[in-house]
This record gives sequence, C-alpha cells and structure tokens, in this order.
Amino acid sequence: MWDSNSEAMLWSDHGQPRQGFTGGGGMCRRDNYPLFHEVPSGGAEVVVYVEMACNGLFGAGRGGDIEPPDPDCSYTLSECGVSTFDAEAWQLLQRVTFLEGCATSLPVGSTLKQTALHCANRVINAVDVLDKQTYGKGLEIVDKSFLQSGTSRPLDSSEFTRTGVTPMVFAIGNCHIDTAWLWPYAETRRKCARTWSTQIRNMEMHPEYKFVCSQAQQLEWVKEDYPSLYQVGVAV
Repeated sequence: MWDSNSEAMLWSDHGQPRQGFTGGGGMCRRDNYPLFHEVPSGGAEVVVYVEMACNGLFGAGRGGDIEPPDPDCSYTLSECGVSTFDAEAWQLLQRVTFLEGCATSLPVGSTLKQTALHCANRVINAVDVLDKQTYGKGLEIVDKSFLQSGTSRPLDSSEFTRTGVTPMVFAIGNCHIDTAWLWPYAETRRKCARTWSTQIRNMEMHPEYKFVCSQAQQLEWVKEDYPSLYQVGVAV
C-alpha cells in the first residue's frame, strides 16, 4: 500500500518499472500493488523501490485541475505498508460501487435506478463490515437480484423493443496523456511509463482486457527511456 498524495512509480529490484500509483482521493486512486498472487508457504523477501512524483493526476498546481505548475508545491507520504488482500471484500465493494453509480447517475424515473437503490439498501442491511461471514450474503443479493435477474437489461430501450435484440457494448481501456500540460515536460515522459506499466499489469490479471494507445510519440518516449517496459508491452 502506498499513498504519497501524488503520482508514483513502483520499480522492481532489477530496475523494471512495474506499476504506477495515484494517491489522494477520487475514483482514479490506485494505492496498491500485489507482491504475491499466492503467498509463499515459507515466506519470502521482496525488495521494491518507489519513485515519488511531484504532481497529482491532473498537474502540479495549487489544488485545482487547471492551474499553472506551482514550483513550491509539496506532497506528503500518508500511507506505506503491507496488507492481506481480501478478494471477497473487494468483490463486494465493486458491486456496491456499481450500484451506487446506477442509483446516482441514471435519470429520475428510471426503473433501473430505483432497482439499484433498493438492492444497495438490502446489501447494507445484510452486511456487517466487521463480520466476514456476512459478505457472501451481500454478494448473493446483488448477483441474484440485479446482475443475473435480467433487471439490468435495457427493457425500456426503444431499439430493444423494436428489434428484440439486446445491445452489446464493448469497453476498451484508453488513457489520453496531454503531451504539454500543467506539469514539467519531463514529467510527461515519466507519466507515460507509469501509465503503460499499470495497463500491462491489468492485462496480466485480465487477459481479455484491451488497451488502446492513441499517441505514437509517447510510445517512442517509452521505447527510448524505458526499453524493458517497451519490450514487455510489445510482448503483451
């Protein structure tokens, strides 16, 4: 776990960039890196290095998203530790976050909006965050009452009503990095490495995941500055 309230890069002890971090609050926060997918029975020693950047996700200004770089800005390391990943708790969090998005973002009067809110309320009533035995019940409520019941299908879609065909949506990852933005130019090149290394980790964990890079010049910078990362990206 790492949170410097700024961006950062985790490196292996062999000098391989492994993953970027995004600290602070917000939905883009990424503060963890898996040291093991399975903990070795006899234990193990792991050496990693973290390169802390002096900029946030959207720049190095005085707090706003669109401000000129502040040469006197500073960031504070607020978290650095090792913890055990709880897969069931993570799955429950993702489902509740999804329900929250449906309940807050869908238009007023939407049946799906009300169903998501009702389902989330049932989960809250059924789960005690201090009792892991209740997590399974929360997952069951979401899966059976919302995800698997057909409730989330767009039955009010005029296209669905007309054709009877369920729409298929393809989601493809993309990260647009402004080459000239509100941080030093050199930070753009480092930010590319943080981004691509993170996406490679995502592709390793989820082989079906696809990522699109639309800026060829930034790939050239990664090839020049981080050749080992570039080779891994080509292989993936």
